[in-house]
Amino acid sequence: MTGIMTGKWERVRLGDVCDIAAGQGAPQGDENYCKIGGTPFIKAGNLECLVNGVSLKSIQAVGDEIAHSHKLRLYPKGTIVFAKSGMSCVKEYVYELEDDCYVVNHLACILPNKMDATYIKYYFRATPPSRLIKDFGYPSIRLTDIANIILSVPDVKTQKRIADVLDKASELIKKRKEQIRLMDQLPKSLFIEMFGDPVENPMGWDVKPFTTAAIIDTNMTTDFEKYANYPHIGIESIERDSGRILNYNLVKDDHLSSGKYTFGKQHIIYSKIRPNLNKVALPNFDGLCSADAYPILPKDTANKFYLAYILRSKHFLDYILKHSDRTNIPKANKKQLEGYKLPLPPISLQNEFADRIDAIEQQKALLQDGLAKMETAYKALMQEYFG
Repeated sequence: MTGIMTGKWERVRLGDVCDIAAGQGAPQGDENYCKIGGTPFIKAGNLECLVNGVSLKSIQAVGDEIAHSHKLRLYPKGTIVFAKSGMSCVKEYVYELEDDCYVVNHLACILPNKMDATYIKYYFRATPPSRLIKDFGYPSIRLTDIANIILSVPDVKTQKRIADVLDKASELIKKRKEQIRLMDQLPKSLFIEMFGDPVENPMGWDVKPFTTAAIIDTNMTTDFEKYANYPHIGIESIERDSGRILNYNLVKDDHLSSGKYTFGKQHIIYSKIRPNLNKVALPNFDGLCSADAYPILPKDTANKFYLAYILRSKHFLDYILKHSDRTNIPKANKKQLEGYKLPLPPISLQNEFADRIDAIEQQKALLQDGLAKMETAYKALMQEYFG
C-alpha cells in the first residue's frame, strides 16, 4: 500500500463531475491544414503516437479561419480524449491534451470540472472505455453511457497525489523502454564499426559465396511424439527486424500435421516467406520450426551472430528481394539464398563481435527484467487505486 488510500471516498456519476462531449468533423482536403503554425487537430489515428509520447506539434493543424468556418470547438489542455466509434475504440488509447486542441468527431472528450484531469486519464487506462461497447461487430460508445459511469473517488487533493505517483511510475517505465530501444541500436552500430557497411565493404574483406559460410540445414521430421515437449517456432513467432522469438507453443500443443524442420542452439532461423519482413532469429534452445523458414547452420568460417546480422542487413535484403519469387506471397528459395555472396572477415574478429553482442544482450536482459518489475508494480498501483 502507498499510504495514499486514506480519507473519505464517495461514489459519483462521471457526468456530474465532468463535461462529456465529442469533437467535430474533420476539415476535408490537405489545403485546410497548416504545415507551420495553427492549432493541432487530433484524429483517431493520432492517439497511438500521442499516447507513446509523440509531440502534438507533429500532427496536422488548422488555422483560425478554417476553425471558424467549420465551427470547431477548441478543447482546453487537460481534456481527456479517447475513440468512441470505429475499430479505434477497441484499441483503448486514452490521452490527456497537453495543449489546447481541436478534436475529430470520432473521439469522446472528457472535461473535468470537479476532478483532477490526470486522475481521470488513469481511471480510463485502468478501466478502459471499451467495456462500454455494446456490439464489437460495430464498435461504438455512447456519450450517455460514458456520462452514466459510477466511480468511487477521493477528494481532489488525494486524486492529485495518486496522479502524481502514477505519473512518476509511467515516466520511469518510459525511460527504461528508451534505454532498451537504445540498446537495440547498439549491435548495428557495433557491426558497422567493426566490419563496415557490407554494401561498400570499405575494409576490403574477402567476398565469399554463402555456401562458404553456412549450409541450409533442412532436416525435416514428422515425429511429433518424439519432439512433443520441444518449442515449435512458426514464422509468426519471430518479430520482424529484431528477430526476437515471441509467443510460441510446444509441439504437443500445436496439433501439427505437416513436416517441420529441426533446429538447435547453433542454428539461425530465417523466414523465407515475405523476406521484406526481415525475420531472422537466433534461438538459444532446440526445437522445431515451420517449413516456411530455413534453419541455417554456420560453418567454421562464420559466427552465427555475424551471419545473422548480415542476413538482416540492407545488403542481403536488397539481394533477396531482387531474386525472390514474384508471387502474391513473395518467398526466397534455397538456390537464391545459396547464390548470395557476403564479406567474410577473419573468424577471430567475428567471434569478438559475438562476445560483445553477448555482453550487450546480457545488459539488455537486466533492463528488460527491471522493466517487467516496474510494469508489475505499476499494474499493482492501478489495481490498488481503481480496483
